[in-house]
Amino acid sequence: MKLEMLDRHRDDLRVGLLHALHGDDEARHAARAYLGLETTRGALIDAMEPPLRAGLLVFVAEELGAHVSEAIPAAVALELLRAASDLHAEIAGEPTTVRRRPAAASHTEVAVAIHAGDVMIPAALETVLRTSTDVLPCLLDAWRDSLDGRATRRSFGSRWPALSELRALIQLETAAGFRAACEMGGILAHAPAETLRRLASFGEGLGMAWGIREDLLGVWGDPEDAQRPPAAHLRARAHGYPLIAAYDTGTESDRRTLERATKGEPSDADIDRILGILERLAIRAETENRIREQLRETAQHVPYVPFSESALQMLTDLFDRLSTFAASNEA
Repeated sequence: MKLEMLDRHRDDLRVGLLHALHGDDEARHAARAYLGLETTRGALIDAMEPPLRAGLLVFVAEELGAHVSEAIPAAVALELLRAASDLHAEIAGEPTTVRRRPAAASHTEVAVAIHAGDVMIPAALETVLRTSTDVLPCLLDAWRDSLDGRATRRSFGSRWPALSELRALIQLETAAGFRAACEMGGILAHAPAETLRRLASFGEGLGMAWGIREDLLGVWGDPEDAQRPPAAHLRARAHGYPLIAAYDTGTESDRRTLERATKGEPSDADIDRILGILERLAIRAETENRIREQLRETAQHVPYVPFSESALQMLTDLFDRLSTFAASNEA
């Protein structure tokens, strides 16, 4: 996602991540490859994709008066803990999203991939402790929530969760990181308690919209990203928002079809049947509307944070990107 607010300090974040993960051992090589800092052969990558949560943290901190040099280490720590949690989930067969880079375990031994996730954790804590211990409780809260989200997902087992349960899962797995990004940025800027509360609510709402949007793109694809094809989540049997919404609102026959189609590796015919149910129930339109509604609720917190006019324009651009989709077949 190309946005000025993310691109402004991309190079600073890249340097910070490289510093935190310096070393020639295979685990750190794997960790840097997982983060898109270098290729699997060890060649540095200059054009790192800007990490959204980390970029959001630096944006908020700088906008509210903190120096970028204070915000970068906190942002690096947040990104490292997010990556460590996602990597361990991926190895355990519990992916929360379909990644755009090769899975770590696909180009290295599983033991090395696990170790790569392990080394990111102390690297994150060391990085943030060198800057500000004030943000540490917020950082750890988000990390704990992401781990609780993985435990919640496992607790579903073969049971299809209700839509309300899935929303609670997104709040833990995804929105907690956005909440932490915005709140940590405010803490670094010494924002008052009411502003911190608004920032936390804003970040969480933004994360909820982002999580549901990722689920939408996982089913219908992203025309701007060839590595995110249609039905990627369906083939990975990731029960995201569209599928759970269909299960929640469909007929008993729909539910049986969805259950059969996702028990094993779905065939092309299974995918067609699932997409047919989603189209008949107008699930794409419902999902898009839910994202826009979430963003409207989230925007209510913005007037209570002293953002500049230029920052408000950047947030407007972000909201526009999150709420704009390719034309739906259900129009």
